[in-house]
Amino acid sequence: MAENPPVPGRRAEVLRLLTAAPEPVGVAAIAGRLRAHPNTVRFHLDALVRSGHAERVAGHEARPGRPPLLFRALPGPQAAGPRDYRLLADMLLADIVAGVDPVTVAKQAGRRWGRRIVEPTQDAATPAAAKRLLVRELDRVGFAPHTVHADRTVDLGNCPFLEAVHAHGRVVCDLHLGFVEGVLNRLGAQISAVELIPFAEAGRCRLVLSAPGHGLPAAR
Repeated sequence: MAENPPVPGRRAEVLRLLTAAPEPVGVAAIAGRLRAHPNTVRFHLDALVRSGHAERVAGHEARPGRPPLLFRALPGPQAAGPRDYRLLADMLLADIVAGVDPVTVAKQAGRRWGRRIVEPTQDAATPAAAKRLLVRELDRVGFAPHTVHADRTVDLGNCPFLEAVHAHGRVVCDLHLGFVEGVLNRLGAQISAVELIPFAEAGRCRLVLSAPGHGLPAAR
């Protein structure tokens, strides 16, 4: 059976720590061992999960609230053959489009993922701060955001799912809009996503946010 390609540089150090650990490890613990920033460690962990070298597991938390997210190495060798995530996306999106209410289903799925990938924080106490955190998440996912007007809109310079948009149309944009709503809802922000305008300008889509104080849509 073929083995995974070698893991480069700093990422290999993260993987070695996961492999040597007797139980799943959190981001902060790895960052402390490597004397690295937690965001850098999180970036490498996400890449290891995508490549099949590691997996995310929910920890056990005695206190109320969301359990911590931990990581552990997967036993090797892992599958190193060709993968076709575009086909998987096409299968799932085609099923959504064929449903009774594809817009609602897409937005709900996006909201669930948006709420899942961020943690509530007091750093989002003001609309401006919440928008900065949202832009950071959009950049991390690959949308290449550019702030246009400080209060209302964000231009997106890249669509990481452009081929899916061409194949399945607006439902992918509804998924994106739901994702933004979920992120803002999870942050407890006092702004919300109003509209996502596909290709508002050449090479850019536009995200329109609510004016400060208008609140958030109810979570579904």
